[in-house]
Amino acid sequence: MEINAFHSLLQLYSPSFSTERINQYALCLKPCYQTLEAIAFDLKKEAAVYYERFSLSKNFSFQEGLPQVAKHHAFLGSSGWKTVVLMESLLPCVQVPADAFEFSLASELLKLHISNHFEPIQPAYTLHASLKLINVFACSGVNLQLLQTFYSGIPLRQVHMSDAILAGLLSMPERLDYRYLHLFVHHHQVTIAFFRAGRLYLLNTFTFDTPEDLLYYVLFAVFELGLDKKDTELLVWGDIGASFSGRLSILQEYFPLVSFGTRPKGIRFDYQFGELEEHAGFEMFSTYHLIHQ
Repeated sequence: MEINAFHSLLQLYSPSFSTERINQYALCLKPCYQTLEAIAFDLKKEAAVYYERFSLSKNFSFQEGLPQVAKHHAFLGSSGWKTVVLMESLLPCVQVPADAFEFSLASELLKLHISNHFEPIQPAYTLHASLKLINVFACSGVNLQLLQTFYSGIPLRQVHMSDAILAGLLSMPERLDYRYLHLFVHHHQVTIAFFRAGRLYLLNTFTFDTPEDLLYYVLFAVFELGLDKKDTELLVWGDIGASFSGRLSILQEYFPLVSFGTRPKGIRFDYQFGELEEHAGFEMFSTYHLIHQ
């Protein structure tokens, strides 16, 4: 599909997908740099039914491009979605104990993590009840206002990419112990998560430019957590592998146990989604667990 603002890079449908049932589907949108990802879930069938990745032309912002792509798209601009989720992936987040959280202090808390950001931002938060923590995050006020206008009358929710990562990891409790270090590579960011006996000990995001930078942050986390490189398995998701030269190989030089992560559990996928690598789109698929709470 070619239009002025966006170009569709990958489009996947479940055979059960139907625009006539769009009122039972939840839609999640994640704008990031010059890309847009969209995913829809059939909440009754507990299934992913649609996924699409777009590239955004350099001459267009997300605010300019979304109305145009929705105008040309068969259903993305529909007013019939059950709910719409906006995922923030670039602005920071911070975790606080649930029993110590006061939303009135969220803006002040986020100011400690934000510098040189001139667009209006809005604080938001997600409760992760099983972890007894609140994830406080900043989201783009411009993007939020756009979706509120564009999808007027549809329940709109904001989540952070780290919320989806946590929700996805919690769907696979067998991996939430000291043997595993979870790495989520997203463009030039890596989010590192670590659990002991199901308890979250680390969730932090670092920005890197080179594979060597990526390795440095992983080694830093291993050192700070007191882990042994020989016994720690790296589970890696996201922008890594053959298409991202050097990122995987440099990790394999220093860690004997490196594996690709898999999709979150508890969601049905039809065979059409096999076109997407198992370690790709983890945060998008994991959004289902946030919506279905």
